[in-house]
Amino acid sequence: MSRARQRTPEQQAIVDLRQAFGYTQEELALSIGVTVVTVCRWETSRPPSGISLVRLASTARGLGLKKIEAIFEKALAKDPRRRILRQPEPAVLTAIREIRESVDIQVIRREYRKILQAVESAHALLIRQALYDGMETESYRRLKRTHQNLEWELEDEQKRTQTER
Repeated sequence: MSRARQRTPEQQAIVDLRQAFGYTQEELALSIGVTVVTVCRWETSRPPSGISLVRLASTARGLGLKKIEAIFEKALAKDPRRRILRQPEPAVLTAIREIRESVDIQVIRREYRKILQAVESAHALLIRQALYDGMETESYRRLKRTHQNLEWELEDEQKRTQTER
């Protein structure tokens, strides 16, 4: 006696999105930059999370599928990482304001360093999420290269600050 597993709203929304678009799992995977295995897993065992929800909501929005978009947006609202995925940290906004209001180069550098650290942290989260979501390897490599560049820029800024002291 087999029992069919009940789909979550997000899982059903993925199936509905594919059917509305006339896509196979493979075609949907290609269009949003994940593997076929990931799409299959989303539909059957583990619903999407994080940046994948942002991509799915964007795809549904682009197709004019408001109900499906709303399901992904609702799931994203429950995701603990949503702040990083949707809006900058308040510390970043404060740092930007401080930079705009200051003429002191030390203040500007200190605040710039805060911004770089926040961006680096958010980017590290995106890389972890990409691996978790089974993102295509080229997309992962691009994220990794950008993350490395951010780390180098942060190191350079710290060296400049130390040599000025």
